[in-house]
Formats: sequence, C-alpha cells, structure tokens
Amino acid sequence: MNLYLLPVQRVLLEYVIRLGEVIFFPGTTSNNDIDNSSLNVEEKLILRKILLENREFFVKARHFSYILFSSKYEVKEINADPIVLEKILVESDRALDYIRILECPFAKPEYLIGIPGLVDDTKYLFSIDENYKIGVYIEGEKYYYSMQKGIGLDIGSRESDDPFLYQTLFSKRDDEVYYKYRNLISEACNALKITDEGRCFVYLFSKVDGMGLCDIFRFQKNKIRILSVVANNQHEFDLLSNQLFFYSKSIRTEVVHKGRRIDELVSLDEARKMNQQLFNIIIKFCCSVISINIYKITDLKSFIDRATGKFEYNKPEKESILSLPAVVYPLTTYVAFAEGLEVDIP
Repeated sequence: MNLYLLPVQRVLLEYVIRLGEVIFFPGTTSNNDIDNSSLNVEEKLILRKILLENREFFVKARHFSYILFSSKYEVKEINADPIVLEKILVESDRALDYIRILECPFAKPEYLIGIPGLVDDTKYLFSIDENYKIGVYIEGEKYYYSMQKGIGLDIGSRESDDPFLYQTLFSKRDDEVYYKYRNLISEACNALKITDEGRCFVYLFSKVDGMGLCDIFRFQKNKIRILSVVANNQHEFDLLSNQLFFYSKSIRTEVVHKGRRIDELVSLDEARKMNQQLFNIIIKFCCSVISINIYKITDLKSFIDRATGKFEYNKPEKESILSLPAVVYPLTTYVAFAEGLEVDIP
C-alpha cells in the first residue's frame, strides 16, 4: 500500500470526512476530530500516526486541508511518468464532486473549493513512507489555472447529508453505464471552474445535448428523453421543457451562432441561474440512470425509449416562455441556398 497526501487550497475544513476511497482532513486535525469521524479503526490509527510523525509539517502548513489516499503506484513510477501523476490528481479531484454538488452553487463562484494537489499554479504530491513520515514530494508541471477569486469554501457537508448522492458517486460499479454517467457528473462539476458564464453555458448545454442516447441528432427528441427521466410530474416536465426550449432557441443560438456575449442577453445573475439549472438537470439525470441498476448502454437506451411515453409533450408556447425568469429576445431566422430544387410558389 502506497500512501500519498495532496494539499487542497481555498477550503476551511474543521472535521474529518471520508469521500469514497479518500480521507479529507484539515491540517489542524485533532485526536477528537479523528474519534468523531466515520473512519474505521485502522484508518483512524494511520491518520493519527501521520499527524504525529509530521507535526512540524502540519503546523507550518495548517492553512491547507489534505486528501489522504492509497495507490497502487510507487513513487518511482509517478516520477517517471507525468501521466500517472495526472491520473492520480484527476481521481482525487473527482472525490470532491460530492462537496461541489452540495455546497458550490453557480451563484457564488467565489466559494469554489480548490483543486487537490494544485498550489499556486504548481502540482504537488507528498508520499508517506513505511514509518508514516512524509518521505518525498513530487512536483508536477506548472498548471496556469484561472481559478475564481474569492474566499473559498467553508465546508459543512457530511457523508450522511445526502446518502443517495454519496452512494451514487462512490459506488464500486465498473460497468459501462456507470462509467459513462459518473464521468458526465465530473464533467458537469468541472463547469464550476469556468470563469466565463457564456462559455460555462455552452459547455453545460453540450453535455445535456447528448446524454439522452437519442438515435437522431435533434434537440427536441433528446430533450423529451432526458425530461422523461428527470421530471416527477407533467407540470415539471412542461416547465423544464419550456426552459430548455428558451435556452436553446434564444440563448444558445445567439451565443454560439451569432457570437454574442451572454451578458448582452441576460444579466450575469440570470446566466448563473441558467447554468445552475442545466447543472441540476445533468446531475439528476445521471444519478437517476445510475440508480436503476442497468449495466449496459443498449439496455439503458431501451429503458429510456419506454420512459418517453410517460408524459405528454406540449409544444412550448411564447406566452409560457415569456414567464420564465430571463429576458427573451426575438428568434433569429436563417436563410440558406438549396441547390437542385425548382420552387414555383414563394
């Protein structure tokens, strides 16, 4: 077993929390914090020894929190291959998705938690030797990441706050359905790191656009499939359908095809609300399809096929779109030449 530490910036953590296979703890962790945690007896003993044997280190770096994890990779393997280090950092970052979903709203970008291992644009990994001392540290390449400026996150979430979400994110399943939609959850969480609301909107919409396993590339069909899984009743189905219609026709068209900034169309607060709604739809859809315990994509596609008849699709009306909490701009008409046709009536 190879133990490693990753420092995490921009976070105030006052207790020890298990996030799947990793342990997230503050540099100021006390024995009482360990006793009150959900760690098992062996894990508590290991964490105590690490804190005791590296007391001076944690005193100097007490403003950080840390992720403790075990890996099959040895130090020499990580040093020899930057891809291995990157893989470790990505997996550790995924563990924080639980915190991001529960505590990092798009409306408060300044609260976003840091990226494990990334300290002032440089990637770091600390190894723990057989005596529980910090042996060597591995310095990765520079990573010029434009993090949202702000105070960071004062974490309050516990493992028991959302058992359904926790079990979904930290399942040990290795089938293709879980792999696809667990990755999609992490990709959605990455949107929180995008500092520009317009790019964030386009990024999230691209994730929504393809997650319904639709045979034809048409957003309306894909939307129906997604909302048939996400919506709890007809009213919610209609409301979400109208919202996505507005997002697609009046926002995405203007931003993607006409190059307009999103703050020319809606306020930044409204843009963040839209991004939050897209994010919520992605998370709910992914958690829902994972929870039904279907393991093959073909079987999941058949399940969604059957679910699409659950609600009636009503074409969005202009009046209902105008009632949505955003500014509506006239739809754009596009004209293109079609060769090989003769039209007698205009």
